[in-house]
Amino acid sequence: GMAWPVETDRVRYLERDAGGARRPWFDQFGARRLARSLGADVINYPASVGPLTGLPGLVLTVHDLDFLRHPEWFAANRARYYRFAVGRSARRAKRIIADSRATARDVTERLGIPESRIDVAHLGVAPVFRPRPEQVEAVRARYRLPGRFLLFMGTLEPRKNLARLVEAYSRVAEEIKPDLVLAGRAGWHGEELRAALDVSSCRGRIHLPGFIAEEDQAALLTAADAFLWPSLFEGFGLPPLEAMACGTPVLTANTSSLPEVVGEAALTVAPTDLEAMADGICRLARDGALRERLARAGTLHAQHFTWKRCAGHVLVAYRKACE
Repeated sequence: GMAWPVETDRVRYLERDAGGARRPWFDQFGARRLARSLGADVINYPASVGPLTGLPGLVLTVHDLDFLRHPEWFAANRARYYRFAVGRSARRAKRIIADSRATARDVTERLGIPESRIDVAHLGVAPVFRPRPEQVEAVRARYRLPGRFLLFMGTLEPRKNLARLVEAYSRVAEEIKPDLVLAGRAGWHGEELRAALDVSSCRGRIHLPGFIAEEDQAALLTAADAFLWPSLFEGFGLPPLEAMACGTPVLTANTSSLPEVVGEAALTVAPTDLEAMADGICRLARDGALRERLARAGTLHAQHFTWKRCAGHVLVAYRKACE
């Protein structure tokens, strides 16, 4: 059994400004010094890289290995650093925490870590993500959005497969009523998305409102006819669950961790299959009964993913690291 709550006076959360060139120094030396000064039994590096020489009670959280699968999605120096450091850190850790079973399989297959050293801890949906019908009109007006729309919300970057999403939507736009909203900050390498928008036959029906304030996200999800998340690769993929928790039907990819995360409560399509994506968009836009069924199933499904449950699995990994 898992004791809860944790004795919080025995847990320290250490945050340091360790971005850019300071990150490798902090990973290898700074956190080690802090752990030793505190007499820590367990030290959890939460972002895939830990000390290359190991450390007693070292627990390493690995969110994904996309830098190995798709190094083109990263700045060259960052991809090189991760390729060099992550495998070495993982092999020296007492326990590995993976966000999903899909990531755990990747860690075993690509880094050679036995399954017996890996614990899976699914992420949780924050309580703020729940239906917000009373805020819908205000949020729609604030971001100048139409009455009906299909929503993507996240960083606009190549991994999210948005150029294909624009092309798939453009194929069926004349047959459906909702517009398409791509909400979020522009990431790097946005050339492919810009090119897709430039040649789209329905550019006037595709809206880019930019970054959505955290306090508006649940209301925007509530307002959408459906949430579209055709990502090419995810170590977990939390946004589809957040949409489900808001009562919004979801279409997502059938690859990486996403089928594990959404279960039977979403439409899934091959993220490189334009015809299947366009068909899924059309079905969600036109079939109210389907949207209602997915909304009910998704709301129930999302309730299984809580941060308390996640923390319980993390605590198990910490205890194993101490054994």
